[in-house]
Amino acid sequence: MPNITLTFANTLNASVQIGDTAYYCNTTSTGGFDSAGMGNIIEIGAITNIVGSVVTCSIIATTVPPSNTSFILFSKDNRVNM
Repeated sequence: MPNITLTFANTLNASVQIGDTAYYCNTTSTGGFDSAGMGNIIEIGAITNIVGSVVTCSIIATTVPPSNTSFILFSKDNRVNM
């Protein structure tokens, strides 16, 4: 599986860690706010490395990568992180 590197301008959430799954969604501006529907969330893949504000994830070759303006989020495996 290829890797993708995500570089953030701000400090990462303290709870993000290797093994979490990264996702993204593209937002739209509505009434002065950016929003996105639940159906617009796309899985990037498992986080494999974190160095400062740079995150490396495995990504399926057919997944369209996020843009520079995409909203990035992550989730934890609830079997491990209750």
